[in-house]
Amino acid sequence: QDKWPACLIQFEDFATDRAFSILSTLQDRCFCFNDDIQGTGAVVLAGFINGMKIQGTALKHAKVLFVGAGSAACGVAIQLADLLVSEGMSMEEARAKIYMMDVNGLLTTTRSDDLPEYSRPFARTDGTPDMQSLVDVINHAQPHALLGLAGAGPLFGKDVISAMCATNERPLIFPLSNPTTKAEIMAEDAYAWSDGKCVFAAGSPFPPVEYNGKTYTP
Repeated sequence: QDKWPACLIQFEDFATDRAFSILSTLQDRCFCFNDDIQGTGAVVLAGFINGMKIQGTALKHAKVLFVGAGSAACGVAIQLADLLVSEGMSMEEARAKIYMMDVNGLLTTTRSDDLPEYSRPFARTDGTPDMQSLVDVINHAQPHALLGLAGAGPLFGKDVISAMCATNERPLIFPLSNPTTKAEIMAEDAYAWSDGKCVFAAGSPFPPVEYNGKTYTP
């Protein structure tokens, strides 16, 4: 700080709990940011805002389901909650629009396991039942957007996309994990299973998709 007071310290790929700890300790003391938490959050938030415009859903009405509850997912969720607060909601109301799943299912305050501190703000407090099935959570929450940040490979099957399309004319399907082998769904499948209706954006590159005589560019 004495030698380079305007220097930006960028860090990433830390263990999730360590990344949040470092960021919370340093962000008010020096010019720094964590790319996994804040960089990913900023980019995804931009895609979400424009996706809601395409879908025709007002931000204050949007519900979002995250698959994954690590640093990237929580970073996006934090920025999403801040966005909704800027739209006039309280933080409690904003977080209620967010559903988050980890390997053990939907995050709720009634789960038997102890959630990490960084994901606790997004645990359901409204009596939502504990659910392990992604399709069950979609059917219950009826989210407008499905964001994959689990890094576990294909998780969004045809049943998942069908459930998203059941209550959305243009569901947002964002498989954000990378590289491509860890993406939650391939672009070709997302367009085919949604009959070309989904708004698709990914964290890995995909080539253009031909479906029903139309070219879709992810």
